[in-house]
Amino acid sequence: MEFTTHQQAIVDRIHADARGTIYRIEPATTGVFVEKQPQDSGRRALFEVTLEPTVDGSKALHWEFIGPVEDARSDG
Repeated sequence: MEFTTHQQAIVDRIHADARGTIYRIEPATTGVFVEKQPQDSGRRALFEVTLEPTVDGSKALHWEFIGPVEDARSDG
């Protein structure tokens, strides 16, 4: 999986700032998809993360919740 320069900047910020367990990060159209389990949650969730400008001219991570991630394990 290859990241663009912009996506790699997002990935670097995620690794520096994110709390909780990260299971995977994949490229998305405008940012990256992140499957993680937040510290305050017992469930994994999928987020689309982008780098957005703020009012002071800096950039901040924007986490858009996509939904819960179901366990892919099967009993069969």
